[in-house]
Amino acid sequence: MRFLKSFSAVLVSALLATSVLADLHEAIRSDDVPAAIDKRGKDKGKEKKKVHKIGRGPEIDYKTMNKYCYRPYVKKTKKKHGKRDLDERALEPRARPANAIDVPMGSSRGAGNGDGPLFSDGYGTCPGIVVQGTTQVQGGDNRFLAHIECPNMASVRSQYNRLFQKVAEFDVDIHAIYLYTVDTRMSNPEVYYDQDLQGIAHENEQVYQWLLQGLNDAAPGRVRRRFHPWGQVGEATVHDYYNPPQFIPSSQ
Repeated sequence: MRFLKSFSAVLVSALLATSVLADLHEAIRSDDVPAAIDKRGKDKGKEKKKVHKIGRGPEIDYKTMNKYCYRPYVKKTKKKHGKRDLDERALEPRARPANAIDVPMGSSRGAGNGDGPLFSDGYGTCPGIVVQGTTQVQGGDNRFLAHIECPNMASVRSQYNRLFQKVAEFDVDIHAIYLYTVDTRMSNPEVYYDQDLQGIAHENEQVYQWLLQGLNDAAPGRVRRRFHPWGQVGEATVHDYYNPPQFIPSSQ
């Protein structure tokens, strides 16, 4: 009798052990096991990068901002005919780079190795954004240029997000971002000596700070800003993904 009890205990233990091993084996074969411990050692699919987006921005007078989006601001004067002073350099035609890929106002474009330079001109109060980096997509775009038109906050936001949708599509590791705007600083004599312009500059700067915050979220510590005078429209050229873009005119 004692022998039968012992034999029964051993048999039950063996059955339990077999059941546990079977469950463990099934778990190992399960597709729920992370790729990192897949016994084949193969990547089951690289996770796509999250698309960077910007949230809502300031509700300013975009109509006034957009007024000088494609032309220079000219200070009012008390001359006889009521004309404004105009910096002659503002109207000087500049040479367009050979084989340039044009970026019209209100759009953004990308280019890769072997493509011509990205180019856009007529930057007034409308900001320019340059993104440079290395792409994980063979033959993909690794530099981008945007010319942001500013009719309203929703449009600015949409243009910004479309730019970074392109950056995400090519799985770009961002090396540098540049924001190109009019010089809103009080240290700029154009602003300091023109009370009308001070109000416009203050509102515009709210938009630029909103963009800067978004850009710094996308690439912390890799965002730079460049300025051009109010009396001159600017232009931007991006030749490659590793050299700084060319802004004319430009100051830091």
